[in-house]
Amino acid sequence: MKEVPLVEAYVPLAFALGEAFQFDWSDEVVELAGACVTVSVAQFRLCHSRMRYCRAYPRKELSMVIDAHIRAHNFFGGLCARGIYDNPKTVVTRIGRGKERDYNERFMQLASFYLFEPEACTPAAGWEKGQVENQVKTNRQNVFVPRLCFANFSELNAHLEEQMLIQARNNRHPEFVDLTVWEAFQKERPYLCVQARSFDGYSTAERRASSQCLVHYERNSYSVPCEYAGRHVTVRVYADRLVIAVDGVSVASHNRSFGSGEHILDPLHYLPLLSRKPGALHNGRPFQNWELPDSIRMAWNILRKHSDWDKQMSGILAAIPLHGMEAVGVACELAIEERAVNSNVILNHLHRLVEAPCAKEVPMISERLTLRIPPVANCSAYDRLRESVEVGAC
Repeated sequence: MKEVPLVEAYVPLAFALGEAFQFDWSDEVVELAGACVTVSVAQFRLCHSRMRYCRAYPRKELSMVIDAHIRAHNFFGGLCARGIYDNPKTVVTRIGRGKERDYNERFMQLASFYLFEPEACTPAAGWEKGQVENQVKTNRQNVFVPRLCFANFSELNAHLEEQMLIQARNNRHPEFVDLTVWEAFQKERPYLCVQARSFDGYSTAERRASSQCLVHYERNSYSVPCEYAGRHVTVRVYADRLVIAVDGVSVASHNRSFGSGEHILDPLHYLPLLSRKPGALHNGRPFQNWELPDSIRMAWNILRKHSDWDKQMSGILAAIPLHGMEAVGVACELAIEERAVNSNVILNHLHRLVEAPCAKEVPMISERLTLRIPPVANCSAYDRLRESVEVGAC
């Protein structure tokens, strides 16, 4: 008897309300700030209602995965009880037999916070999350063609969210043909698990601050306040920023750079060093291209005509952390108007601004201090004293 060859076949799947969502990454080409770049798009799909969500990132990494889940939760108004994944390295650290998996610890904290159970597919068994894989193809044809052009990721992701809502309202549900995807989603939404507060979505990395007050992360350097030079720090890596903490306390925050060899510096981190090293104003990288108020920049240019301009300017800049940029700017403006620009005049104006005397209130006399027996005028003691002086004089 001739053996009949096996054909590729699948078992149709059905999901209950709020039972599961599927997640996958895709790579799409867009134009950002005039340059063509390949972005990583996190794609979510609610299995019952077929509601979609996608968000673009510079790359696929743990902090991006965490951020995508937080934003998907906020977009859907909750998450399902189970999440289905295709063994991404950022989520699955070890693949065992069958469904046995070891997951990233930080990702499991995210799953525990939003109360969903992660489930990894069998390797090379894409049909187990066929909905989201079909979504990748559909979005590539209907959303990313023609090529999207935006100034930055914020504008791109706002457009993607808008497109997900438009498609949900216009597309019919493949099973419940009398409903749109949006209408099916409204029925599923009450079954999603909602968290009132948001998960603090960061991954961590341990570093040591250099003697130049720099923390190196992914080929870029970020500054910390000078008092933390040489100390061990914890870098909290978010999708769009880095927060540097010491002993659990945040000491610096920077917008994240995805370039290479860049220095992301906060000049305020280096100001305490100027009292000992005012010459750093000449070529100090943190102070180059520092965006200062016009009055401070003008005072800086005027002071450069003096031989000790760096010492004078360092004294003025040192007042910024104490009194604020605005107050120092006003003090410089007053000195410029008087045509007397030097550090003594500017700091004098600053002290007058921040230490302006307040009108003294007349103290109220307590009722407990009121005299019950008014004093009686008695000049006899004075008369006796005068008589004794006159007698002595004689």
